[in-house]
Amino acid sequence: VSFKSSASNLGATAPNANAQQEIFERATCLPGTNCAAITTLVSTPDGVTPGNAPSSESKIASGGRFIVFASTATNLVNGAGPVQQIYMYDTCLSAASGCVPGLTLISTPDGSTPGNGPSEHPTISLGTGTVSVSTTTGELVAFASQASNLAANTANGVSNVFVRKACVGFLSNVSSCTSTTVLVRGETGTGKEV
Repeated sequence: VSFKSSASNLGATAPNANAQQEIFERATCLPGTNCAAITTLVSTPDGVTPGNAPSSESKIASGGRFIVFASTATNLVNGAGPVQQIYMYDTCLSAASGCVPGLTLISTPDGSTPGNGPSEHPTISLGTGTVSVSTTTGELVAFASQASNLAANTANGVSNVFVRKACVGFLSNVSSCTSTTVLVRGETGTGKEV
């Protein structure tokens, strides 16, 4: 389960000393299983430091591995903020050994440059939340944005809908998956819908 909270008492794996609204994951256990329920901070650049501004709108893939959310924090990735960006967190749930939980910027044209306008309403593909070593598809994240640098013909001053293929979780064949952001629905400068 993913959720937002400004609580500062969710446990050692969920630090939130600044009591900012952050995104957390709660791993639950079925009765009779040999596991421990744990709450983990998701809106973090390093697994320890909370975001320095509010995060919201979390969605979790049905398999539980990937969580997408929106944040105005400026410390989650280099160059982000102060406009709201979209992120995806890989929990490594059911992943192959060697997976390290981490954050990926989604509202980007090239994998590192943040969008230059606010992004919101993220949703993630309804797949299992697992990425096979040989897959070439990646996880699909849709979101709305007013950024003009995410794809061609988007400097129109209105919110457009984008889909980004995020190539995370690949242990090999990384070159077989290309992360891209594409315009799915929007308006051209002449007011015509695309």
